[in-house]
Amino acid sequence: MKKLRLIICILLTAALFGCGYGNDALRDEDSEDTTGDNITYSQNDLSGEWRQVMISAASDMDSYATAYINDGSLDYTINEKGMVQSDQSGWHGYMDKHRTVTAFAGDGALLGLMLKEGSYDDGDLSGTWYLTSLTTGADAPGFMRGSISVDSDQEFTIAGVDEDDNPLADTGELYLTGTRIGMVEDSDFTGYMDSGKTVISAVDVSDDEMSYDLYTLLKKGDSYTYYDWEGKWYAVAMQTGSNEYYRAGEAELFMDGAYCMYFDNGTAGNVCGNAVVNTTGLIEMDDDIRCFMDAGKTVISCVGEDPDSEDTTMYILVKSDYKDED
Repeated sequence: MKKLRLIICILLTAALFGCGYGNDALRDEDSEDTTGDNITYSQNDLSGEWRQVMISAASDMDSYATAYINDGSLDYTINEKGMVQSDQSGWHGYMDKHRTVTAFAGDGALLGLMLKEGSYDDGDLSGTWYLTSLTTGADAPGFMRGSISVDSDQEFTIAGVDEDDNPLADTGELYLTGTRIGMVEDSDFTGYMDSGKTVISAVDVSDDEMSYDLYTLLKKGDSYTYYDWEGKWYAVAMQTGSNEYYRAGEAELFMDGAYCMYFDNGTAGNVCGNAVVNTTGLIEMDDDIRCFMDAGKTVISCVGEDPDSEDTTMYILVKSDYKDED
């Protein structure tokens, strides 16, 4: 009977841990309870090759997309909470929990993304992407939001609206050269994709080189819930128009749709309200701010217009991986 009892106990350990025959030995040693463990960022998270894409509202600063290899010679640092700083460039930002995207803002009213480089093929461009853009320079204020569908031949169709709710529809063709994403019809369009392949950031320059557009493309996921929304995020923002500024800080997004962004530099001031999170990935914030979430569910990009000044603002949020149980 003891032998039979031992066999039954081994077969049904998940349900019968009270059998009394060496319970600790029957547990999977790799199934460690990590409750209470701290999760932090380190300088190693900045290693590798990155692409930097940025736009500036200042008249004496260019907007550009460029590449650099972080071989230790740059002054970029990251603290345990995921804040990335560049004393030389005068900006700071935040890294997402997948460690492939850093959103930043800083002096000169600039806003941008750093994307960790991966390996790509043309198929990575295919699918449906959410699109937001912000305009600076002579054509500011202005924005665009909507979606872009890319087929297997890299031909795309855009459907969206501008800052005046005018419908936008366009077609064209993208191409991929190494890691750079270009547009056949527009030689001034330059973009890059993160190694997770759910975020693209690009800039475009007007023909007269007097206006710049920052584009954020987020790969559409299958479905979204408030669980994807809820948690600790970081936010950066830039407003263009009559009152240009940048902001950066922490953000809390709650299960009931409430949110609050606590900006601690630039033009300080909290932005709080309520949002509706749709299963499609569209997020409707207060004051006609509309946002989209990427398929990896760690990046949100928003654009909208101030109802009073008609200035336009872009918010980029990245989900934090920092956890401190002390």
